[in-house]
Amino acid sequence: MAKRAGVTYPILLTDGKVQAAYGGLDVLPMSFYVDRKGLVVVQTAGLGGKDEIEANIKKTIASGGTASVPASGDRQMASVRTSLAGAR
Repeated sequence: MAKRAGVTYPILLTDGKVQAAYGGLDVLPMSFYVDRKGLVVVQTAGLGGKDEIEANIKKTIASGGTASVPASGDRQMASVRTSLAGAR
């Protein structure tokens, strides 16, 4: 479906480890906008519109690696980074 929609960015499909790293997920879909340092800048629940998604991407880029929502542990983030790298 992502290819048909023209999505060109990585999409992470969880194996449960990412879910646990973020304290569990009660709502799907869930989006995490992660900065260059691997920290969450914005997280959203549910489907977002194009304008919201673009605004969140711009906010993430503008953060310059200074996330406002720290991840819940370095080891867990290493797992998330590994998962994200594998999605590319």
